[in-house]
Amino acid sequence: MKKPSRLPWLIFLALLVIGLGSGYYFYSHRQPPHQHRAAIQTAVEDEHPASGAQLEEPSTPQEPAKIDESEAETPEPPETEEPSNNATAQPDPCEVLFSRLQNYFEYLDGTEYFQRLSPDVSAYERLKVILKKLIKHPPVPAEEASDPRILLANLHHFFRTLKAQDLRLASEILTNEPDSMEDTFDMLFSWLMLPAPCADPDSIRPSFQVTYTYAAFFVNTVGGRAYLFRRTPSVRVVVQYYALMVIYEADKRKNNTYGVDLLPLLTPLRNEISRFDDLIFQQQYLTNLDRIEYEYRRLR
Repeated sequence: MKKPSRLPWLIFLALLVIGLGSGYYFYSHRQPPHQHRAAIQTAVEDEHPASGAQLEEPSTPQEPAKIDESEAETPEPPETEEPSNNATAQPDPCEVLFSRLQNYFEYLDGTEYFQRLSPDVSAYERLKVILKKLIKHPPVPAEEASDPRILLANLHHFFRTLKAQDLRLASEILTNEPDSMEDTFDMLFSWLMLPAPCADPDSIRPSFQVTYTYAAFFVNTVGGRAYLFRRTPSVRVVVQYYALMVIYEADKRKNNTYGVDLLPLLTPLRNEISRFDDLIFQQQYLTNLDRIEYEYRRLR
């Protein structure tokens, strides 16, 4: 039996190739001249990559590349620049806190009791004098049991370091400003804990070591605790709370030089604060004390 001839298939394949080639030739010659040049240029670049200067055609007003270049050189609208300007204009947190401190003392200057007790010296100027005295003559928050002289010095520390007028002013502020007491202590604590170069134009802020010394004095000495017990209960527990926060920071910095053990102090203070429902930041105090106690117990 004879095999079927392949000739018809070969003829059909040849006709198909010729038809496709003719169609391509006819279609490519019907394209606009600049499209035809672009198609040829693309094909050449794909086969033989070359620099753009060698293949670049003279630019015409209708050429897409010319339009793209003009758009790229268009200046950015002012609307898109506003967010970056606003971002750089954010106020410095250090300056904001120092401004709050100054505003508070300006408020004190306008009160009747402050004008009566300090008619010639502003509250801020008096603060600078008081802080310099406290920094120069810190208490000794340890060794009271072994040296009676330290115990006596701590009992009379503020009376020996400050003038009677300074102590009277402090007492008047606590008596006349009970509603802002917590905000005031929070502001002072935040300002005291700022890093060294932050918002202290008059160089009056005590160092962290001095702040830690007074915190240890309030919670670790007879003299410090006796002073707090002469204050109202709400003032006493809030001052104790911030003293523990300073000592906790000293522990984190590995700078608890007087070896104050916070763990036995946390639960009694927490129980006291939980009874003062009129404290604005009560829940914040309790949450922080619970967190610190959990951290200390986990490490032991």
